[in-house]
Amino acid sequence: MRYRRKKNGDWSYTQPAYLICTDARIPVIKLIQTYFWRWGIEVNFKEEKQLFGVGQTQVRNATSVSSAPAICIATYAALLLAGIQAYGFHSRPPSVCPPKWYLRKNKLRPTCSDLIKQLQQDLLFGAASNFSPLASFAYPKISPRKLGQLNSKTIAA
Repeated sequence: MRYRRKKNGDWSYTQPAYLICTDARIPVIKLIQTYFWRWGIEVNFKEEKQLFGVGQTQVRNATSVSSAPAICIATYAALLLAGIQAYGFHSRPPSVCPPKWYLRKNKLRPTCSDLIKQLQQDLLFGAASNFSPLASFAYPKISPRKLGQLNSKTIAA
């Protein structure tokens, strides 16, 4: 296949790629779609392991050993489902602003980190509004660095 690295650049050519499948009856379109879904599955496993600690629990009871990963995965699924229901599949939470160096297209789904940051802000400002009748219900746009400073000041106070 040929492609251009820049808009008016020279044509470049890629080496042919092959997908190997053991079932010859699968339609090619379905095989290619499954291959593209694979990246989302890899991201899913990465987020479950790194952000939710699947496989890192420290439990000793046999019942807990088998149920701990299921609880982490259910929590992860509930967070993603709540994010899709609240913000849609292709938009991120309004109060989470990415760092200036992080350029991404708006059509991507919100990351798990975005949803966790939004949840932290909801809990932080929701708790503040319970203690003060003057607190505003509009969430200000706060960078993740400032949110961390607010959390550390709140914990220290």
